[in-house]
Amino acid sequence: MKSITLLILASTLIALNSCKKKNDCPINPEDIVLNSNGPVFEGWPLHLWTESGFSYTYHWQGPNGWKKDYDYSTNTSGSETIESMTQAKAGVYIVNIRDGNCVIKKGSVNVSVIPPSNAPCSVNNNTSTSTVIGVGGTNYTSVFGNSNSNYYVQASNSSQAITFNFKGEQAPLPGIYKSNDTYYPSEQNKVGVYIGTGFQDYQMEPDVDVYVNKVNGKTVISFCSAGFYNPVGNATITISAKVTVP
Repeated sequence: MKSITLLILASTLIALNSCKKKNDCPINPEDIVLNSNGPVFEGWPLHLWTESGFSYTYHWQGPNGWKKDYDYSTNTSGSETIESMTQAKAGVYIVNIRDGNCVIKKGSVNVSVIPPSNAPCSVNNNTSTSTVIGVGGTNYTSVFGNSNSNYYVQASNSSQAITFNFKGEQAPLPGIYKSNDTYYPSEQNKVGVYIGTGFQDYQMEPDVDVYVNKVNGKTVISFCSAGFYNPVGNATITISAKVTVP
């Protein structure tokens, strides 16, 4: 009889302890910031990130039933990447951070997906216009793309060449890139642009919109009324261009 009583008491304590643990979960989890690189262009990856913690598990949710659950051993960085975004993947993304069975923190962000747009000017294919003679303002007879440490596209003729350097070893995805005022891009959505004449390089000024599109499977790069640094004079250099990689 004594052993039965002890067994009942032990069972009661376990049940009470379980209830206590369950009731210890916060009714209103702490709101945290969930960051993203949105809005993103169609086909580009979406990057989500928030605070990290080795003692937590991360539970991600998104549009159309998308979800990812991680335990302690697989991902404690507080970040997630979704490749090749589409319009169907636009919407609200949520992260629930759990300590054991309790959701202790939560965050959300609304992500929009935008289609690539065309450059707002009309330039003939494989040509450029310019406000000065000898820098731009020409027809390009050779255009090619290749990868080294970065992916680059070069359009040239016998007197000059324009080069676009993109980050990564793959051809750039359609979208709008911002120019660096350096030869090589610092970020995935940046591009380094310069014109070489054999005597001098002329770099595009920063924060110019450079448009990349896919037309019949070919990469088309264009920009409008972009300023270029003039290292040899005071004349303002403004160039528009369009090149297609065959």
